[in-house]
Amino acid sequence: MGVETKTVLVEGDPPERGVGLTPWSVRHPVVYDMAAAERELGYRPVTSYADSLAETVHWLVEQLGDRDWREAFPTMAENYDPNVDLFDYAAEDAWLAQRED
Repeated sequence: MGVETKTVLVEGDPPERGVGLTPWSVRHPVVYDMAAAERELGYRPVTSYADSLAETVHWLVEQLGDRDWREAFPTMAENYDPNVDLFDYAAEDAWLAQRED
């Protein structure tokens, strides 16, 4: 997407509203293990995460357009606090800028 990113790990709760939140920000780790499907059903992935990422990101960008993510993905939005933006990049940039001075 032509964007450079920087990963900053933040321990504990978000330091400020809108900072460090993602759809995967949950109290307990989310782990998907397909070992049982492989063992019991012979499942084999058709692609790897890395190989599928570019196409997945492209699809997400097309779905969003200029819309808010909650409008584009209402079922997903139902699972999160409606008053919190999981993608508040401006808040994250401001928080990071305060630490980099």
